[in-house]
Amino acid sequence: MNFGFSDEQDAIRGTLARMLSDHATLAVAHDCLDTAEGFDTATWAALADGGWLGLAIDEEAGGSAMGAVELAILAEEIGRSLAAVPFAPVLGLATPAIQDMGTQSQKEELLSGIAEGRMIVAAALAEDGGLAPERVSAKVVQDRLSGRKSPVSFAADASFALVAAMDAGGTPRLYLVDLSDPSVSINALDAIDCTRPAAEIVFHNTPVELLPGSDPAAIRTLLDGAAVLAAFEQIGLAERALSMTKAYACERRAFGRQIGSFQAVKHRL
Repeated sequence: MNFGFSDEQDAIRGTLARMLSDHATLAVAHDCLDTAEGFDTATWAALADGGWLGLAIDEEAGGSAMGAVELAILAEEIGRSLAAVPFAPVLGLATPAIQDMGTQSQKEELLSGIAEGRMIVAAALAEDGGLAPERVSAKVVQDRLSGRKSPVSFAADASFALVAAMDAGGTPRLYLVDLSDPSVSINALDAIDCTRPAAEIVFHNTPVELLPGSDPAAIRTLLDGAAVLAAFEQIGLAERALSMTKAYACERRAFGRQIGSFQAVKHRL
């Protein structure tokens, strides 16, 4: 059995890597820290123009309807490029949740906007108890949400949020929330990774829309899929870090030699 990538998938990786190398440089990521948006909007727009944001979105919603492997390649190359973009919350969580669990009207309203780069949907799932859906304390009663979510990546840039909350019967479900509603408060947090700006979102009896397919098993499947994409993103990032470290070890000299020639450094690389 062949577990390698197909020629088409290798071509996708090559095209994507070239595009990201042109747009998502370290200097660009650094400059994003001082922008109002807090992320690399130019690279995000380039990803949209190339059809990459719609890679796994159905064709009727403006996507390419490709599979999990192609999306994993996208995750890996975004990690490798160190692009300061909201890949994980938008394409790893919000998009599959809306596509697999949403109503037709929800899909029509949101998916094309995501594919075109016009809309950011934040993933407001985490609380103090972590990501486990059965441990959330936010609650929805009569289509109104109360509670807080933290940390939420790219919350300040998002138009909508995908929120995990308990329904009136105590079952964890997923809901869509319009973040422009006056009952929503967004408070910026200090983030370890400043290319992934984070915030706390507080909901005060906020109107919500249920994703009807979001039963507990579906939420678990969503989180598992997002974890796989996060792993691919980290693989790309780790390979980039190793490459940068190797290059530095070959350039930096001490005691008249490249530091990469020292056994303690060489064996680790």
